[in-house]
Amino acid sequence: SLQRDVKDVKTSLNAARDAITGMGGYIGASQQSNDGTSIVATVTYRIPESRWEEALAALRSLGDEVGEKTDAAEVTNQIVDLAARIRNLQASETALVRHAADSAKISDLLEVESRLTEVRGQIEQLTAQQKNLENQAAYGTLAVTFGTEVAAVQKAAAQWDPKTEVDRAG
Repeated sequence: SLQRDVKDVKTSLNAARDAITGMGGYIGASQQSNDGTSIVATVTYRIPESRWEEALAALRSLGDEVGEKTDAAEVTNQIVDLAARIRNLQASETALVRHAADSAKISDLLEVESRLTEVRGQIEQLTAQQKNLENQAAYGTLAVTFGTEVAAVQKAAAQWDPKTEVDRAG
């Protein structure tokens, strides 16, 4: 997360959006408040992993630093585990299809089809989890708070939880 004290919030928001989208990123969530004297906006950007440092530099150039925090979440092991579980379920699915073809009785066929439906559902669920984790690995999440007054920026940043916002937007 970054907190920036800027001269003009709207100009900074436009510059940040253009920089991030130009790098293949996108806005995952945003919020803005205006108390009549100052505007504070917090935007959560999803940035391609390969452009992370470039994006940080671009966003750091927008105003003066008020605060910065970095945190990493390792998901590679989870992706590998899901891939192995999916392969095992696919092997079970193949075996069940063979059993269905060899079933002589309707009751046996119905039982195999029921199990096939269950296995297929598990494969689809794990595949969705795998894609979500791969997206997390491919894109970093950066919440940036822009404000015209340092105190306002710090107050908004203290109330902003980027993980909750990304989960809500995802």
